[in-house]
Amino acid sequence: MVLTLKVISSAINYNDGLLKEEDLREAQKKYRLVKLPSLIEYFGYCLCCGSHFAGPVFEMKDYLEWTEGKGIWAPSDKGLSPSPYGATFRALVQAGISMAVYLYLVPYHPLSRFGEPVYQEWGFWRKLSFQYMSGFTARWKYYFIWSISEASIIISGLGFSGWTESSPPKPKWDRAKNVDIPGVELAKSAVVLPLVWNIQVSTWLRHYVYERLITKGKKPGFFQLLATQTVSAVWHGLYPGYMLFFVQSALMIAGSRVLYRWEQATNMGLVKKALVFINFAYTLLILNYSAVGFLTLDKCRVRRVCIQFTVYCYLTFKQLEPSSGRILDKKEFGIAYLRIDSSFDHLIIFVSIILCPKLGVTILVPVDPCSKGLSWSGLSLGLALAQGRTSTPVTFGTHARKRS
Repeated sequence: MVLTLKVISSAINYNDGLLKEEDLREAQKKYRLVKLPSLIEYFGYCLCCGSHFAGPVFEMKDYLEWTEGKGIWAPSDKGLSPSPYGATFRALVQAGISMAVYLYLVPYHPLSRFGEPVYQEWGFWRKLSFQYMSGFTARWKYYFIWSISEASIIISGLGFSGWTESSPPKPKWDRAKNVDIPGVELAKSAVVLPLVWNIQVSTWLRHYVYERLITKGKKPGFFQLLATQTVSAVWHGLYPGYMLFFVQSALMIAGSRVLYRWEQATNMGLVKKALVFINFAYTLLILNYSAVGFLTLDKCRVRRVCIQFTVYCYLTFKQLEPSSGRILDKKEFGIAYLRIDSSFDHLIIFVSIILCPKLGVTILVPVDPCSKGLSWSGLSLGLALAQGRTSTPVTFGTHARKRS
């Protein structure tokens, strides 16, 4: 996977070296290759053992300057080359802690549980807590391998990224940093996740996909974000779980941006703090819910977990929507009764009964001949029943019990 990124970036940077410099963005100017690297340089960059399997990915120009002792690696008036041992030790300690946490938690939160019957018997909140803990547990193995890779790159000297502005100046070792653990676990917004998780790959995607999709003179929009996340999904592998996760991550980031704009639009301190907390809770919830697809990959498990969760949230929202005129009475003999009277309602229920038949939802379909919804409901329910793919109780009628 890392090799793929290196090959692509090498080709693009060499192509940028053939273009006029004034037409390039800052990142393109910085990493463009004006000279074709030799075969040994190319293979040395692609197969650099410290980052070959798990990253981090870095630029060929930086690799060439490091091997030749140029750029920030050239002798300077700051004295001897910075010592990498302290930063290496810190990365190794982080790796050890990460592995210990993972080995302790993983027996209690196995991913195989998502496919077991016991998981289907759990209530909503227990399912949600298990999704969070399984995602939290799985992340520690990534923290471990990225910390090991970071240590190997730092000890080689390639991880050096310059000096601080303090007096006296101190060396920085950020080039190989791939994760900020507190930043991930305590992220206040989904927008910051690409800046703290798989940092070098996120930087690669920004330079080689996101920025290159922006039309000159225009601002980036949701299309650029969705296209970037889709490329990331394809790069990870052609699994349904990856596609679901990365497409959902684009929606998650877009939603977090909306919450942030609301936060900036208000001057009321209490409301602003409430929106900050909502954004934090939203990020925490959606990240770990979406991570089920990334972790399990299996389409049946992903479909079951995601559809059940989505429909539950949608039905709950409908119940809490006082002005909608729709009626939902839950928890009578474990069955939910929903009056559906809009095209979007039909779409939700159609997807539900086709993809996840054991939802325990009895659907009350309006039979008014003038209702546009009749054709939707007849088509969707008829198709589902004809295919024999639903055991969902379906009731055709013109009424639903009113709230007490």
